[in-house]
Amino acid sequence: MLSKRFKLRAIIEKGIYYLKTDPHVDVIERAGTKRFKKTTFDFLGQPLEIHDSASFRHSYEELFIRNTYQFKAINDAPLILDCGCNMGLSILYFKQLYPKSQILAFEADRSIYETAQKNIQRRGLADVRIYHNAVWDCETVVHFVTEGGLGGRVDHQTNTDNVKGVKTVRLKDYLQQPVDFLKIDIEGAEGRVLKDCRSELGNVQRLFVEYHSRYGDPQTLHESLAILQEAGFRYHIKEAHVASHPFMHQNLNYGMDLQLNVFAYRD
Repeated sequence: MLSKRFKLRAIIEKGIYYLKTDPHVDVIERAGTKRFKKTTFDFLGQPLEIHDSASFRHSYEELFIRNTYQFKAINDAPLILDCGCNMGLSILYFKQLYPKSQILAFEADRSIYETAQKNIQRRGLADVRIYHNAVWDCETVVHFVTEGGLGGRVDHQTNTDNVKGVKTVRLKDYLQQPVDFLKIDIEGAEGRVLKDCRSELGNVQRLFVEYHSRYGDPQTLHESLAILQEAGFRYHIKEAHVASHPFMHQNLNYGMDLQLNVFAYRD
């Protein structure tokens, strides 16, 4: 039988994962390697349904290994808004961090939303509400591309089978009260939404936004950073998806030539 350390080394050499400690290997192995296929396995003492093994691996590393969303709240029951909650793994991370937290979450992909609902209901998390909506700057219906993993997005294209009509919510309406942590990972719609919310961002203590640069479209990072600065935030930027040699090739990821994690906080 292979030791955990040997299996960890094998996983790293295959380029699937970069892991720091051996216990994570068992979790990754239970998730399997099948793409776009629903699987259920034990996770944190309860059954967890996932819709795509690669999406789980990426999210697990981001959340439970790198602790990307870790933050210090001013009370033990922070209000968290999770825009783009996917299978609900981020919600489970937040509930581990703050068991008494109140969480409002949004997921636009119907199938993935249903998976997230199952994962929350199995754990009896009554103070979590998940909505099947896309986050936008008004209430309407938008075309949403269902990619099946982490890349679902609002798009203008309508000529493919994986485009669905999805109702939106206006994020601004949810920022009329103090918010301890706001996470925005909505695959390219973040700039439009931040512009609409700029007058309410003063109610937000900490904001995580993943900036997406779609190849061929104007880049708007400067506009988003100006909005954050105007709202009184300091910001810190880390790479999410970048090209190793951008002068030579763009290394597109679901049409994106650049993705950055932006952490906004107050002094």
